[in-house]
Amino acid sequence: MEAEGAVGLSEAREGSPLSGAAASDDAETVVGVSYGMDAADMDAPAKKAFISELPSSSSQIGQGKKIGHRGVDASGETTYKKTTSSALKGAIQLGIGYTVGNLSSKPERDVLMQDFYVVESIFFPSEGSNLTPAHHFPDFRFKTYAPVAFRYFRELFGIRPDDYLYSLCNEPLIELSNPGASGSV
Repeated sequence: MEAEGAVGLSEAREGSPLSGAAASDDAETVVGVSYGMDAADMDAPAKKAFISELPSSSSQIGQGKKIGHRGVDASGETTYKKTTSSALKGAIQLGIGYTVGNLSSKPERDVLMQDFYVVESIFFPSEGSNLTPAHHFPDFRFKTYAPVAFRYFRELFGIRPDDYLYSLCNEPLIELSNPGASGSV
């Protein structure tokens, strides 16, 4: 329900105050027009339609778009919590390579119900440690869920560890956007 005299973006017509660039669906600027009505005289739904031109907080010069913890800087690089997506992708591949390779040193046995509840967490400092290799990413922690159970399923379906690692770690990962999950990478 819009106030009488207020014009929404969907009502913009050629030649109206909202035609052309101002009526675009650009998320960077919100535009509304009032014809002699004071915002205090309107009920709550009408106030939503009565919005003056306001630049969004993410359109400041020198900054890119930001949705939740996800951001895109001026160069087009996607970040998540101030970490570049390329660093995240590389860290994921390093973690997978380390955990699958480390799992081969553990003896094979039948999978147990308790194997599905195991969560291993390993810290990867950038300078490396006696367990982890040095890397050029920021320090990170990598969690592996049910590693013995997933090794069992890979063996059950005939997926060798070297083929598995080659398919996941041979080339850089590709970032896929998920528009349904706001702020996700």
